[in-house]
Amino acid sequence: DILFTANNMTDAEMEVVKAQGVLFNIDSLSRLETYGKFYNGSQVCLRINPDVVAGENDKVATGGDLSKFGILLEDVKKAVAIAAENNIKIVGLHEHTGSGISDTGKVFQSMENLLGIINPQDFPDLEFVDFGGGFKVPYTPDEVENDYESFGKKAVKLFADFCEGYGKKLKMYFEPGKFTVADS
Repeated sequence: DILFTANNMTDAEMEVVKAQGVLFNIDSLSRLETYGKFYNGSQVCLRINPDVVAGENDKVATGGDLSKFGILLEDVKKAVAIAAENNIKIVGLHEHTGSGISDTGKVFQSMENLLGIINPQDFPDLEFVDFGGGFKVPYTPDEVENDYESFGKKAVKLFADFCEGYGKKLKMYFEPGKFTVADS
């Protein structure tokens, strides 16, 4: 029920979280190598940088090649090799583009980018894909609310078509967090 995501975690933090039986969402090649040495034969989720920059300001745009968050798309094969060397099963893939994204087209593009690197040969144990959050919440009366119903239909179709081509029905996750409680 918990996916632990941390940037620049220490080995001590890793040990504490692993002792709780929580699934790790690893966002760098170096951390994946370290994790593999400590926990050979375990499961992980990988946080991938979808190479899309979006968010309501520069400080919350967490995608793109200048971001410290996530394994770059061009390094995914390296991550797969590290996992294989350490008998690690990659059960999930995760991405997060930013926060307060008003352009759902950018969210959709990040989804396409992430799905574009997934194949059954590299990810035979995959169970889920987590597309993160970042849904824009209108804070002032002049802000327009995004059409998430249309976005949702388009996202579901994209994912269903992907799963059909992948040959396995996977779970699709989003992290709506702030969006679900902001109006409260």
